[in-house]
Amino acid sequence: VRPDAVAKSTIRLICNAAGGLLPSLAIQLRDTFSATHITTVLPSYGMTECMPISTPPLAYRLGKTGTSGISVGPEIAILDEHDRAMITGSIGRIAVRGSPVFSGYLKDNSIDTSCFTRDGWFDTGDMGYLDEDQYLYITGRTKEVINRGGELISPFEVEEAVVGAGADLSSPVYGRISKALAFSVNHDVLQEVVGIAVVTPANAPRACLRGLQEAVKSTLSSAKVPVIMVFMDAGLPTNNNKLLRINLASRLGLPEIADHTPTAHRYYEADCPPLNTPMSTPIPSRGLSIDHHCLRSVCQKVLSRKYELHVREDETDFYPELLVAPKVRRNSNASILSAETLVEQIASSLHGYQIPNRIRLLTMPLPRTRSGSLDSIAMEKAINNTLPAAATGLSNTESRIAEAFAQILVKPMSDFDGSSDFFDFGGDSMKAGRLLSVLRRDFKIRLAIDALFAARTISALALLVDATKAEPTATATNDEKMVPDKLLPGLEKTCSSSDPLLLVIQLIPIGIMYPMKRALSWTIFIYCLAYAEGLSTVN
Repeated sequence: VRPDAVAKSTIRLICNAAGGLLPSLAIQLRDTFSATHITTVLPSYGMTECMPISTPPLAYRLGKTGTSGISVGPEIAILDEHDRAMITGSIGRIAVRGSPVFSGYLKDNSIDTSCFTRDGWFDTGDMGYLDEDQYLYITGRTKEVINRGGELISPFEVEEAVVGAGADLSSPVYGRISKALAFSVNHDVLQEVVGIAVVTPANAPRACLRGLQEAVKSTLSSAKVPVIMVFMDAGLPTNNNKLLRINLASRLGLPEIADHTPTAHRYYEADCPPLNTPMSTPIPSRGLSIDHHCLRSVCQKVLSRKYELHVREDETDFYPELLVAPKVRRNSNASILSAETLVEQIASSLHGYQIPNRIRLLTMPLPRTRSGSLDSIAMEKAINNTLPAAATGLSNTESRIAEAFAQILVKPMSDFDGSSDFFDFGGDSMKAGRLLSVLRRDFKIRLAIDALFAARTISALALLVDATKAEPTATATNDEKMVPDKLLPGLEKTCSSSDPLLLVIQLIPIGIMYPMKRALSWTIFIYCLAYAEGLSTVN
């Protein structure tokens, strides 16, 4: 922004149409040009077939985040797949009708009106909803909406959260993302999941999925968090200034993913195609390849000469794990380097995926063989001796739950303590269902499907499990009779399953009546065949 030019600006009204305007950008425009006077920003909505459709009133001050305003002429309705109007707040197909709407498409020198419903509604091809005040909210194009296991996800919502995180000083991806494009990626179970293509500002380090997921967890539900990241530092694919999301995964050549897809196969780099490139044109992409030389060099600048380090890949086979050890054996009671401080010192100089996933601080020099190379066996023993004591300080219930966490999330049990949050460690709704199934089996209790969303940490979940086990309904044996405190009238005693006479009476329909019915049917059938045999036939 040029302060001198902005100070001279007399712009009082900014209108947007034809392309989506992110709420964060609308706020930035308002604040930039409102230094000396109030500038109104109107995120409007229109299309060639119906112009205009909606816009906020002139007194609008961006109070309804993400809205495209109210109707300025045509009738607006939200229709379902059967062309029926939906209730307020429900997401569906945006349809318009009235004088501003065109008459139809010109085809073979005649007007084709097949694009209208029987009631005269024209489907705009966009998805959205109307609120109680009839303000329109657009969630995306019909073909662009991400269908994750039946849940419709707006790419605009994801992009707003990601770009907003890149501008948030407290975010782990601050200054690492300038633009974002959300798109659908094929999934083996959920049909589609969220992928994100990002542009990194010039001379800035890149973000990573774990940092991005941490940054947006307060604004997006776990189902909407991106699981694949594509770096397109030269820009995003556009056509007439509109982002091209449709079939982007196919154009990039991205494979179908699954919950067990390795982390290394969730990162890609791609080259931005020239402007207005047709959507049928493939976009060259490649898997992200990293090395840990940069991490070593940055750490060597930060660490004193008293320390030596070793970098290896962690259990994800992608993120690095950093081992820091003194060159000379020291007393374990001596002051040691803080892992948190070290991360703060090196993070700004590294890409997000180069920041260590774990830092282990050893009290002894790195073990080496006689030839001077690292002794991997002795090093593992040294690492095990430095594992946090949190895991061993867990209660019996917490330990069993931690084992279930490790099994479902494919992480070592040493990573978990009582405060470990299932979703912070990569859990999602699918893995939550598997975890609850394991807990039901191991503890012989029944847990509601939403239990894990309320009790997300190991300690909270252990309290819930212990409380459930303590309930009489959970601890009763097969020999104990589960008698409710108060029975309904007439249910104090039942005889239909205990009185032998009643049991015999209940057998009469299936034991006597049904066989007699079948016998009568066959008798009539055979009699008819015998009678028909004597009838004369026409040759």
